[in-house]
Amino acid sequence: MKRWQIASLSAGLVSLLAVGSYFVYPMIASQQSENTIRFEKFGLAVLPGSQFTTTTGELGTLQLPATFAEAELTPEERVVESLVRNRNDLIEENQRLASKVEQLEQRVAELENYKLTNERYAPEQFNIELERVRREMEERLRALPEAESYSALMIELMAIAAQQEYAHTVRSNDSMMDDARKAILLQRYLPTYAFCVGNALSLAANNNAELRAIAAWLQEPALSPLPTQLKADLDIVLPPCQVSFRQALGKVLNAAVIR
Repeated sequence: MKRWQIASLSAGLVSLLAVGSYFVYPMIASQQSENTIRFEKFGLAVLPGSQFTTTTGELGTLQLPATFAEAELTPEERVVESLVRNRNDLIEENQRLASKVEQLEQRVAELENYKLTNERYAPEQFNIELERVRREMEERLRALPEAESYSALMIELMAIAAQQEYAHTVRSNDSMMDDARKAILLQRYLPTYAFCVGNALSLAANNNAELRAIAAWLQEPALSPLPTQLKADLDIVLPPCQVSFRQALGKVLNAAVIR
């Protein structure tokens, strides 16, 4: 090819490229701008929450939904959006589970507190405590000079009566009955109450058979009912002992224990 032909062809190509660039550049710039907008919109799509519904912002302002639809997303963008939605669903589920666990933990704490508060008054353990109190009261009464005029059966009955009054006092004042107050109750007040009951029963019971009936009635009133006349006599002689004992004990329960 001749030099003038080559020069002519080169000049033509340069002109063609110049003209092509003049038309292609705006197309490229427009596509880049469109891609930028699409990625900005996709950035909104991966934010927490739904981007296609009206929502309320943190300050109470109404937030309008996004202006693009899911159909406009590329397959890759749809995968990412699906993963983000799944992540948000898991976050919400974890929050619900955490709230439920917190409620269950609070319930367990309440049950443990109830157990600690009431464990010492559980039937089996409290019955053991009451049996110990009865034996201790019987031994204490027998050791006192005042008990010499009472029969063995009467002392046993007095100890049972003291045991029942102890149970009534502890159940009625469980929040105040610490070990120190129990000791005062057992050592100072119950012996006096037991002797008052002994004197009352001497008036109400005519023989040992009636004393044994009273002992059974004190321990299991529902299973061992008393004869009508004997019950009427007890209803007269026992209340003064209980009233005197409970009034004196009330001062101890409302005062600080002297160490």
